[in-house]
Amino acid sequence: MISYLSPSLKILLSLIFTVIVAFAQWDMTFVLCGIAVILSLFISGVKVINIVKAFRPLWFFVVVFAVIGAISPDTLYGKLFFVRFILIALAVSVLTQTTTQTDFQKSIITFLKPLKILHIPIEDIAFVIALTLYFIPRITEEWQKLVIARKSRGI
Repeated sequence: MISYLSPSLKILLSLIFTVIVAFAQWDMTFVLCGIAVILSLFISGVKVINIVKAFRPLWFFVVVFAVIGAISPDTLYGKLFFVRFILIALAVSVLTQTTTQTDFQKSIITFLKPLKILHIPIEDIAFVIALTLYFIPRITEEWQKLVIARKSRGI
């Protein structure tokens, strides 16, 4: 169902969600945002294995933020930082899993159109953003294959 929404609307909702999570101060806000992310995961029909694969490059950051949250002098701030990171990463993964690269690129161009007045090449910027989002998971997969190959050779 989410995949049928306009890519521009999905990007706009993701940006609004990110701002809400980034500035949230109350526990109830985090609970409601968590429920919203979980519902969007179920409604989108994205398989859990795809979310886990999308999180592979982020596991290092998840561990680092969890450790920072545990040892932070202001433990509440550290834990909220960790929760913010997880919620935003899940929301972005729903966006990237339900939007094709072409649709994503067209939506970025739509959002950047006001910059065309300043003669900024918005098509190039949108293309770079779309390629980055497309190739990061593939580069991570290749890196993991390289690590496995090195381990099997004993290097």
